[in-house]
Amino acid sequence: MDRHEYLLDENWYGSFYEISLELGPVGNDALAMQALRALWSQPEVRGPWRERSDFDSEPDDAAIEIGEGHLYGCFILDDGSEVGCMSYLVRADGKSDWLDLAIPVGMLERRFSISYPLDMATNPWMVEFDERLARIGAAIYDVAPFRLGLIGEETSGVRFASDLTVQDCERGGFLVPLSLCGKLAPKREPAMLTKEIAYFAYLGGHITFQ
Repeated sequence: MDRHEYLLDENWYGSFYEISLELGPVGNDALAMQALRALWSQPEVRGPWRERSDFDSEPDDAAIEIGEGHLYGCFILDDGSEVGCMSYLVRADGKSDWLDLAIPVGMLERRFSISYPLDMATNPWMVEFDERLARIGAAIYDVAPFRLGLIGEETSGVRFASDLTVQDCERGGFLVPLSLCGKLAPKREPAMLTKEIAYFAYLGGHITFQ
């Protein structure tokens, strides 16, 4: 993408489409760093940069550190085009650490026709897009095992592994470690992205539209 499109403020306004990973208890810096490094090493992302204005410069690997805040980059689509993205770490006191890869919906609207409420029937682009996000999550799990992964719009903290239900799995939008999947025993067959992580793609409406 060109610099003007990347820096245009209106492309960063509004909500974000995310993969959000509930890493584990708050304060596990080693796990958070492993997950951050794994995220920015994926071939689907380019970066990171400390500021949006650093667009197209050499990736700043030294920026991958706890407390850095937002890191900026590009997410590479199936056709090779790019949209802006960013990562951030959320530490919910008394609950969990979350790592998010977030793509502004304003960016996605320049590439896809988006219809609300978000579901697969009216947004067929979500099928491949969500699968790419899921595969990023599965690759991160290999080096930084997390409790739960959520895919969709503004998903961070919407569900925790401790309150995930069979009904959630049936509706979809989750990356679920095999150990948790076995406890819930949903009837729906997930896609096994690795031997340890199950992906339940969306079947119904978006997670935040219940």
